[in-house]
Amino acid sequence: VPPQSSALQKVFADSIKLLEIQKPVRLAVCPKVTSPMMTGIFSPVVLLPREDYDEETLRFILRHELVHLKRRDILYKQLMLLATAVNWFNPLVWLMAREANKDIEISCDDAVVRHMSKEQRRQYAEAILSCIQTGMGGVPALTTHFYGGKKTLKKRFQNLFDLRRKRAGLAALAIV
Repeated sequence: VPPQSSALQKVFADSIKLLEIQKPVRLAVCPKVTSPMMTGIFSPVVLLPREDYDEETLRFILRHELVHLKRRDILYKQLMLLATAVNWFNPLVWLMAREANKDIEISCDDAVVRHMSKEQRRQYAEAILSCIQTGMGGVPALTTHFYGGKKTLKKRFQNLFDLRRKRAGLAALAIV
């Protein structure tokens, strides 16, 4: 269902403009989802479980999901799903897919908080917590979402407050 709140629609439009998103993306409210998420490869949709977020939390949610869109994370998740489907018998492929999904979320968080102060990072962490406290049910495979399990959440929060420079080259080497 399209959102009824004009404030929500304005924050969404502002977020798209801020992140310079060129691809058309829709916003919908779906009470059946347990956490904000993005889905859709060809026609992306950001799904919110409700409309009554405060503006700051909403900005964080939308920025997070739109960063996923900008970086084409759904395609990476589809690649991981294909790898696990073809190699369903190989536990290392399942482990690789799980770790890749964690890395996608952590990398997205890094992009969202890149130029933020420690206080803003704390507010972002609180936004994540407020979103996942409403429910932590199963999540469809080809979506991005705020909650990825307790261990992933712990790692994400540790990463949010680690202000040291990240070394992307080491991660790329490990993936190769």
